[in-house]
Amino acid sequence: MARVSWTATYSRDDLPETDIDFDVHYLVQVLNGTAKVFGWVSGDEQELLKKHGIV
Repeated sequence: MARVSWTATYSRDDLPETDIDFDVHYLVQVLNGTAKVFGWVSGDEQELLKKHGIV
């Protein structure tokens, strides 16, 4: 598993620029020496966007 922290920047004409930090946990499997992501777990991104007035 790999945990990655991201920052998304949203810009709309009717709102100030908004930075939103979030984490995603990626499920990774190594096959023949190559790592491949086969799934991920993240929070409720839609709710986070609503909370910040993006959607």
